[in-house]
Amino acid sequence: MNLMRSLDEYEQLIAPARERFAVSPGIQAIESTSDDVFLELFLLNFCALGSQMTEPVEGWIRRAAERCAAIGVSELAVALVGHAQAEAGHHLMMRADLRSLAARWNARRKPVVDGDKLLNQTLTPGVLHYCKVHEENIVVTHPLPRSPSSTRLKRCLCATENLCLTVVSKCSELRFCLVSVS
Repeated sequence: MNLMRSLDEYEQLIAPARERFAVSPGIQAIESTSDDVFLELFLLNFCALGSQMTEPVEGWIRRAAERCAAIGVSELAVALVGHAQAEAGHHLMMRADLRSLAARWNARRKPVVDGDKLLNQTLTPGVLHYCKVHEENIVVTHPLPRSPSSTRLKRCLCATENLCLTVVSKCSELRFCLVSVS
């Protein structure tokens, strides 16, 4: 397997999905606003939901490494174990960011935001979809195909688009509530 050829093929397959993502309603809403309240709400929710999404990443990568080892792709398995170690604890950074953002919000705005409540909120459909796509990709016959699957890439990016739109919608609702209370 030629790594550069695989990366080039990956870039070609992912390009249309990246283009769709760039013009998706969620990304457009974020890029088109200068409303600092909306953007702070977005970051609060992004960090809360992001911590839920990144917590299982280390395990996903480790399981992919185990599958690679089981099918004889030992060099890739070793690389994935190292990558899993590098991913460990990323959800904790997002939680720390959330707590910092909540403290900033609470020092300047009302109503008070409880970072722990945001962390413990019910998983959104976007987070569930994102996690499901990754779980499904681990249990396939070959966890990391020689040629990246266009369908898999599209499903992962679609899950990310859905999550972004969910967060933007939630922030819009919260912003509306804050304006109504003021």
